Amino acid sequence: MPWMWMGKGGYGKGFGKGYGKGKGKGGRLTGAPELKVWVGGLAPEVKWKDLQTHVDQAGKSAWVEVFSGKNAGTGAVVFKTAEDAANCVRTLNGSILAGQTIILDAWVPRPKDEANPVAPEAPPGTVL
Repeated sequence: MPWMWMGKGGYGKGFGKGYGKGKGKGGRLTGAPELKVWVGGLAPEVKWKDLQTHVDQAGKSAWVEVFSGKNAGTGAVVFKTAEDAANCVRTLNGSILAGQTIILDAWVPRPKDEANPVAPEAPPGTVL
């Protein structure tokens, strides 16, 4: 086979640069809000597996996430049914996990207006 130039970086796809990291799957917290539970008051050492073990007492969880950064101390749990989510809030709100009292509440989606606030427009003829 004759020699062929494979482009910058060497051996075709996979060995060079410029293909990016991909866009991901969009997160696991997508879906109906009635299937999700917000968790607050988590100790810094709590990991997702600890939270999953705790909430599985009230119903089988489908996805558990403990947030970090500016949302540290909070998390989210997604259940397969709305009944399991409601039962979890009802039975485990105020329970103790890793020595701290945790708060569980129904997931309330953020309204679109709060996500991207837009300054109100001035009436026509107003000098700013």
